Amino acid sequence: LSADEHHVLQQWSQLPRASQALLVRMVMRKGELFRVDKLSYPEIGDTHQALAPLLALGWVDDAPLLSGEEVFRLLRLSELRHALQAPIRAAGLSSNATKTALQ
Repeated sequence: LSADEHHVLQQWSQLPRASQALLVRMVMRKGELFRVDKLSYPEIGDTHQALAPLLALGWVDDAPLLSGEEVFRLLRLSELRHALQAPIRAAGLSSNATKTALQ
């Protein structure tokens, strides 16, 4: 292994067990973007606490730059409707419009 790879392994071994478990869970999930409220695992406990060391190492990003499509995919329908109230009205759509209609 290279010196950088040894360093990463050393950092990994020093992480709290909950942080290691959360990172493994995230790597095993589909996609690269996750809502914190969707990262709830009994064996990990407080997700924010488990994320803190990963954020400190720069292994996860809690404020990534997202495309409109990524934001659309991550938001719940109720959140989209709230955020897009004016454009929904301007487009003549119902306030109960589906995600498909909002695209």
